Amino acid sequence: MLVVLLWTIGKTIDFAPSGALRVDYRSLHMLLGVTLLCVFVARVIWRLGRGRALPGVGGVLMEAIAWLTHLALYALILTTLALGLANVWMRGDTIFNLFTVPAFDPGNRALRSLIGDWHALAADAF
Repeated sequence: MLVVLLWTIGKTIDFAPSGALRVDYRSLHMLLGVTLLCVFVARVIWRLGRGRALPGVGGVLMEAIAWLTHLALYALILTTLALGLANVWMRGDTIFNLFTVPAFDPGNRALRSLIGDWHALAADAF
């Protein structure tokens, strides 16, 4: 649910009018992204511990494919989250008009655009 909501907000942020509404909409996207990061970390810790062991159904090949798919999805979501954090850091966003994340390199528009594009591409791929 978080992934779908984040993707939808990410695709519609540019339609929000400039000003407070866009800042809040973008801030909501970032807040939900941090929430997803926390859920992701908790899930990885849970899976590395007891986790949920599924019964072996479908044979060795099917289990290997399932494991690789699971691993690929984890890698993709981690990549998307890391690029999202990098995007916020490069942009220097304002969070709900309460505080501002300082921009890492405000004059480097090419890198900022590249990270934003990679974040969007990873989110679309996921």
